[in-house]
Amino acid sequence: MRHAGRIVQHDGFGGLTLPAVASVKEARALLAADKQVALDMIAQAGEQKLANQMVAAPWDPTERSLGHQFLIMAGHLSAHKSQLFYYLKLMGRDVNTMHLWGM
Repeated sequence: MRHAGRIVQHDGFGGLTLPAVASVKEARALLAADKQVALDMIAQAGEQKLANQMVAAPWDPTERSLGHQFLIMAGHLSAHKSQLFYYLKLMGRDVNTMHLWGM
């Protein structure tokens, strides 16, 4: 399996072992690449499919419009961003709201 162009390994316990990054710069580059893929897929789908094509996520059989699924995905990623932010705060890292929202 690939994630951001990198090979992802199964950990043998039903989960995945994601590759580590060597630096914040590398992590930001991979995140930017993932964002671009998402934006490209939204553009490729077009407004008609986003509004009208009904799809279910692999983990939830509830059908929703493709656009709604993208919105749910964005909310999910936002939750992970917040988790990372609080993890860094609890580690004593110098991060603030401006870092969280990319300002």
